[in-house]
Amino acid sequence: MSAEELRAKLEEEILEASWYALKPHAERGSLILVEQPLSLPDAGLALAYDDSKTVEAWLGEGLLYKPSPELIEEWNKDETKWFSMAIVQPFVLAQELTPEQTQALLNGEQGS
Repeated sequence: MSAEELRAKLEEEILEASWYALKPHAERGSLILVEQPLSLPDAGLALAYDDSKTVEAWLGEGLLYKPSPELIEEWNKDETKWFSMAIVQPFVLAQELTPEQTQALLNGEQGS
């Protein structure tokens, strides 16, 4: 599969998920958080193609990271926490939605 095809596949497969849907992945150590301005498809491509130099740079910049126990504890208390997510085996990539995006999602609005 070409990079363009994989990018299109990743973009099509991005879903929204609550923290409770992602929590089991965090407990297994397979959840990776993606910070803006990095996109889920960009992160997914780098992981899928084993681009370790790019991934290491993003880790160093804090654009990719695993949730800390403190962050997990905070999210466990917040039933309104939602994310965009994509699966790139063996990882689940997630990007936190803003409160506005979450509200739009819960209201059934498109384009959040």
